[in-house]
Amino acid sequence: MKLRPAVFPLLFLVLAAALAPGLRAAKSDIPPPRRRAETVALAQTLLAAREPGALPPATALKNPFNPANFTETDPGVAGAVDPAGAPRLQPDRELLEAIAQLINPSGTIVIGGEPVLLFGGMTRRKVGDVVRGTYAKDGKLYELTITAIEGGTFTLRYHDETYTQPINKRK
Repeated sequence: MKLRPAVFPLLFLVLAAALAPGLRAAKSDIPPPRRRAETVALAQTLLAAREPGALPPATALKNPFNPANFTETDPGVAGAVDPAGAPRLQPDRELLEAIAQLINPSGTIVIGGEPVLLFGGMTRRKVGDVVRGTYAKDGKLYELTITAIEGGTFTLRYHDETYTQPINKRK
């Protein structure tokens, strides 16, 4: 295909018009000198060294590490303290031992390769089950978790404490 010589100037004009917006000078990000001078003056006033104000006397300052009322009882905690003669809270270990004495399984069996504790008639408990017991001193119901059943013993857990007890301990 032969192009005529008159097409070349026309093609050049179309190409120049398409590229013209990209050939313009880029807009500068630097502000004009007058505006820069204003910004520099503001920066100098902000960075100028100032004389610090006078400090109050050392006796007027509060010591955060030794407050004046440190030895007093906190008002929010004052009501939570048991009065003299009231029954004290039992540690988890004592609660666990006392309630474990009330849990008396009649024996164990293995079902599907998993040991199970038997209680009375048809009640069965396996590892991970919860056993409930009431503590006689405060009358509250506590939940103990069975963590292990091995041979003639089983292990109970209450919070972070564990207690192992033989099966048929009392008759």
